[in-house]
Amino acid sequence: MVALEDYSATVKAVCDAKREMPEFKYPLRIISGAGLPLTLQSDLLRFGGPKLGVEYGFISSVPRGANILLTRYLKKNPDYLPTFIVVEGPASGGHQGNKFKEIVKEETIIGIPDNENHIRYAGYFDPEKAPSLKDLVESHLQLLKEHPDDRVRDIPIIAAGGIWDREDALNILKAGASGIQIGTRLVCTEECDASDAYKEAVIKASKEDIILIESPAKRFPLSVIKTNMIRTYLDVTKENLKYGCKSWLLGDRCTTRGKNEFCLCDNLTLGGVFGDRERMLVTIGQNGYRVERITTVHEVIFRILFGEEADYEELGHLLDKFLEERKQLILSCKV
Repeated sequence: MVALEDYSATVKAVCDAKREMPEFKYPLRIISGAGLPLTLQSDLLRFGGPKLGVEYGFISSVPRGANILLTRYLKKNPDYLPTFIVVEGPASGGHQGNKFKEIVKEETIIGIPDNENHIRYAGYFDPEKAPSLKDLVESHLQLLKEHPDDRVRDIPIIAAGGIWDREDALNILKAGASGIQIGTRLVCTEECDASDAYKEAVIKASKEDIILIESPAKRFPLSVIKTNMIRTYLDVTKENLKYGCKSWLLGDRCTTRGKNEFCLCDNLTLGGVFGDRERMLVTIGQNGYRVERITTVHEVIFRILFGEEADYEELGHLLDKFLEERKQLILSCKV
């Protein structure tokens, strides 16, 4: 997360970890979002990233932001460029790169005053008004294709945000994406280390429980479940959330200190780690209401590859074979 106060220190920690584990043969990659990672390449150069084989990519929601980063990286070191770009659409969970009113149904917007008479907004996602993931992938591909420096033209695009099943994956791959990223569907898996209460909130969520609010982090739209804490936050009839920021993980980027506001970092931790049902914040994508039960990563990947109707008990071994082949391919690559 670019928004973290100790962003550069986190990049250094990745490089240090790679240096201390020479036996680690898999590619090590940094994916950076929650803002434009303007210093990511320079940080990696400073900490020995290229020699260590550390690769990097960034999350982009608009081509303009991607172009700013590519221009900067080309100027700094054209031989150490991103190995991928994650293009994230507004149906994803968590923070969105669009302006609030660009992706929210106008008639559902409410204003929430804080103790300084500033207004924060909340409302429901508008799939008709918001840019589609397909359009975003195509516009980013166009940016790369028309870029004056041909060294960026073959950077693969990984599509993310609202991809739920095999059909979604195939459609976005046909649009030109080289791969997909899924998040929401993996939350309620046995392997995910989120608390049971966090997973329970996702499973119980209806479509109407998923809402966009303006985040304490620079007012980015934030896709969340209406937990008890968020319902209190949305109650404009009383002063409500007085705990404010305690962690200071975002430093000066956090706007909650001393205000009638919740702390993004604290409330994510309270829910995701400690399972505090009263104060937890649960980020979720727009398809989150489709999660019905606890499953496994293995089954989720199986469903993406073979479809929802495929017999997992009978055909699950096919995925094991596929994954073993991919593992051997990765291990054969030089890192």
